[in-house]
Amino acid sequence: MEKTCEKFLDAGVRVFACQKVIHPHVKCFLQRREALALERMGKELADSFAVLTGAVPLGSPTFDEVPAGCIGELESVKLVERGGRKYIFLGRDDDKSSGIATILANAAGEQQAAELKVVIHQSLQTLRHLVSKPYVLPGSGCLETWLAVQLQKKILSNLDELCKEHNCSSVEVLAVLKWFRNTFLAVSKRISVTSGSCFIVDSLYNHRWQSLDAANCACGLLTNDICDAHGAEFVDFEIEVNEEKLLNASSSKNLASLNATCIDDGGILFPKINFSKTANIDVCSSKMNAISLALEVCQSILSIGVVVY
Repeated sequence: MEKTCEKFLDAGVRVFACQKVIHPHVKCFLQRREALALERMGKELADSFAVLTGAVPLGSPTFDEVPAGCIGELESVKLVERGGRKYIFLGRDDDKSSGIATILANAAGEQQAAELKVVIHQSLQTLRHLVSKPYVLPGSGCLETWLAVQLQKKILSNLDELCKEHNCSSVEVLAVLKWFRNTFLAVSKRISVTSGSCFIVDSLYNHRWQSLDAANCACGLLTNDICDAHGAEFVDFEIEVNEEKLLNASSSKNLASLNATCIDDGGILFPKINFSKTANIDVCSSKMNAISLALEVCQSILSIGVVVY
């Protein structure tokens, strides 16, 4: 390994990065030659390092000559101290950095720093999802409320057909509906930290509202003016119900009101125009992945005969 490092040193390399641990003898050898050794980088950081420098990762550095084009470039290597700890700051010209940026953040203590790191990581992951798949959904519990209302309306309006198609009783279908709609509404309630046993839902886009006097829905995408312009009604939508209540709901006034003014203009979740300028939204891919993962976990639990309440 020292002979291999010697070849890189002769080629002008002064920074060596390794995804795993570098042997102590190799580290001492590089230090004597005034070279910087970066170890235990992990896959994610090593990939970012390769993109930043333009270097080519080598899985097995055993060769007679240094491969052409595998050496990267750095403009600067600085030692930065934050919160009593020292870090290596690698810099490169913006035109050659390939979109790689370094965030320097510090917190009062180790616990706060760990929490800050998690928040930054989640924010960057969300940004990556948004750039790769630029689709958003209503946040603040409005999506979960919309799903619960749509699910209840569609199942109750096609209850007989579903029973015949799946060869089951109406009680079994309503039991599935109860668990799904109650779960969605429980999530919406927890997100919004709402008290009470009912949500206020508009009959236009089926979003959740904090009060009848609110200017916007919970997510902010739907305004009261839009609802008034379309003659929408505001109804109480119960959070937790049983099969009997669901069966009676098919002929209730609230369900009829929800069906009355619901429009389908290609923007069923929220209006295409004239929505509020300030809104709470969720990344579509992240939200769909979370729902899919929850369903997979439930299916796995049910397959082994364990019920979690």
